[in-house]
Amino acid sequence: MDSNKYTEAVRLLNHCRDVKDNVELHVRLDLFTTHLLDNFPVPDATDPAQLAAGTALLRVPASELETAVREIPPGVEDVLYPVALMRVALAVYQIPLDPSKMKTFDQFHKAYGKFIMAAVEHGRSPYVPNPKTAEQAQDEIAASTGRPNLFKEWKDNSPAAADLKQKLAAVKNSQDS
Repeated sequence: MDSNKYTEAVRLLNHCRDVKDNVELHVRLDLFTTHLLDNFPVPDATDPAQLAAGTALLRVPASELETAVREIPPGVEDVLYPVALMRVALAVYQIPLDPSKMKTFDQFHKAYGKFIMAAVEHGRSPYVPNPKTAEQAQDEIAASTGRPNLFKEWKDNSPAAADLKQKLAAVKNSQDS
């Protein structure tokens, strides 16, 4: 591990803090991202260990991010460090980065964007809807509006409902035999 590249990355990031001139800020940000691109490998968006570490890093609250960067697990520190430092720049230092003013942002995005999106997706819980029957949905609507569930009354009492029940019973009997 070359500690000089880490020290230089932090130095370049700190050099971007509290810069009042917008042009100067983006020149410094270009130097910072160029250093990251030149000295750190691109993460593998399919590597489970890298994705798990990236997901964990992206879930760290901004208030704890600087500490978390120092605790990146061995074996993934090289690939996560650029993502971590950029997150520190944006979330902790709140550097007003404007991608359209940077010469190297597109390169940074091409190198790390796919991994960041994969890590975000890796951390999401799949949405599993709770399926309801039509009757349950109608009961919820009736309860929320304070009105009676006319669907339930029709289903239980109408001649059409009785006819439907009879036809369903006939189909069931024909399948049983």
